[in-house]
This record gives sequence, structure tokens and C-alpha cells, in this order.
Amino acid sequence: MSTSIKSPNRDILLTPSSDLIGNGKIAKPHNLPHPVIFLSGTTNYNKDESRWQEVLTDRLLARSRSTSTDNKNATNELSSFAPVTIIDPFNPAWDSTWREDPSDDRFVTQVNFELEGLELADIVVVGLIGADVRAGKIGAGGTALVELGTALKKKGQKVIVCVEKGFWKEGYVKVLCERFGVQCLDSWSMVETIVGEGVDSWESELSQMTGLV
Repeated sequence: MSTSIKSPNRDILLTPSSDLIGNGKIAKPHNLPHPVIFLSGTTNYNKDESRWQEVLTDRLLARSRSTSTDNKNATNELSSFAPVTIIDPFNPAWDSTWREDPSDDRFVTQVNFELEGLELADIVVVGLIGADVRAGKIGAGGTALVELGTALKKKGQKVIVCVEKGFWKEGYVKVLCERFGVQCLDSWSMVETIVGEGVDSWESELSQMTGLV
């Protein structure tokens, strides 16, 4: 994993604290490897849960670095998976001193980073996942609903949604996904597989387009 874009053949993980981020702006976004995957959704603050964004990122990067074994030749060959860029907007610096107000520069910078990430993304994963979601906590994932609406308006962007049962706006999200033809999962266990398929599909379409040039 890398936060440098000097080598386009390496995976990139962008977070608000990455050295490629300044004042909410991504340096040289045109140099990022594609597809760009933006991870939107709820953040689990409970100590007994891992953030789903971290779990998915680890698995996607491991997938990219994986090797496959050819039983016939008994040799290991590097997989053909191309490098990806993953944008995880989680900011551990966020605390009770932050105000969701235009007068708070930290908040504005964070929002700008999230919006730029959404704009760059080829694939947006919206995960409404976690204990607060399952408990029906009012307000959980509120920002993710805004990001979902933003992603649905952009043509050519693949959106994958996972909403666990109990989410306070579960019905609304499902109707919205059906309206826009977006895949809506109800189990975290399927997310990695579906996102992986989305990456494969994106790379396949790109290869076909390149072959026509």
C-alpha cells in the first residue's frame, strides 16, 4: 500500500491525513490508479467492532497483491489484478470540539475532501453497517445518505449499497436503490465479493475501450 503516486503500479489508500491531501484537496488526482473506490457510510465507534471500511480495504489490497497457483505447472504467478485507489474519509481527529458549521475550517476541509473523493470515484460503496444501525439509532449514517444521493446523480459511477436490517431509514434506502437500479445488499458478508466483481467489471470495460483505440 502506498500514499505516493510516483508509481502508478501501486495501490493507493487516501485518508484525510495522507500526505497527498492538503486543505481537503487531492494532489495530482489525474495520476491516481483507477478504479477509484470511495468508502461511504457509518463508522463503528464501538470498541467491540472493527470499522467495516478497514476490513474491506485490507481485503481489497490483499486481493490486489494475491498470487494464484497453477496446479498443473506447480508455479506461483502474480495475479492480474490492477492497482486501485481506495478513499476512506474516516478522520480520527474528529472530536467534540468540531462544529458542523462553515466557520469551522476543520469541518469544511473534511467535507471538501469527501466531496472531491466522491467526484473522483469510479465505484462508491455505501455501507450502513454496525451496532448503531442494527439498533435503529436515529441519525446514524445521516451523512452517508447525502453521499448516496450525490453518487446517484453522477452518470457512469457504480454504486453499491449495503444496509443492515434495523437502519432507521432502511425502507427509504431500498426504494431509492430500486428506483435508480442500484444493487442493495442486506448483509456485510456479500460486500467484498460484489465490490471485487465491480472492480473486475471496471477493468474489463477499460481494457475493451483501450483495445478500440
